[in-house]
Amino acid sequence: MAESLKAHVVIVGAGVAGMLVAWKLAQAGVQVLVLEAGPPVNRAEGKADQHPDAAPVVAVIITPVAGVELINQGRELYTANCAPCHQANGEGILNTFPALNGNPFVLTEDPFPAIYTVLHGRELMPSFEGALSGRQIAAILSYVRNAWDNQAPVVSAEQVQGVQEADDTGSEMAQGQ
Repeated sequence: MAESLKAHVVIVGAGVAGMLVAWKLAQAGVQVLVLEAGPPVNRAEGKADQHPDAAPVVAVIITPVAGVELINQGRELYTANCAPCHQANGEGILNTFPALNGNPFVLTEDPFPAIYTVLHGRELMPSFEGALSGRQIAAILSYVRNAWDNQAPVVSAEQVQGVQEADDTGSEMAQGQ
């Protein structure tokens, strides 16, 4: 489970003090992954199970406040611009518009392919370059990458601008090579 979760800082065995540190880091703009492991409690006896294989791992991603705001803005923009085709639940329309929920294309560590697609369109999908600002595109992609069952780092307006600048210089990356 933790392999698919991305963060700038990982805190293991956090406890209360670790959670406070995680919260402070998130307030400073750092995305934090907190892993907490411990034996399950035997509810009948009110004490921890001592079996070594019985320890569950709990993973929590704490997204910086700025990231949360971007995701919330993205939800509104997604609803207005993307949901008619990709659906409010991100499941798409079979054989017409791909599902975005659980789609590896939108969940890759490097968001370049998704940014490029939103900017330039693909097959039936229109281009949104010029129709939406870089921040709006970042917001939509940040929402998509963290909605439904998805979990991936937010996309910044600077990353969108980087793809646009790569397009302007005609780089091999922008040409999909």
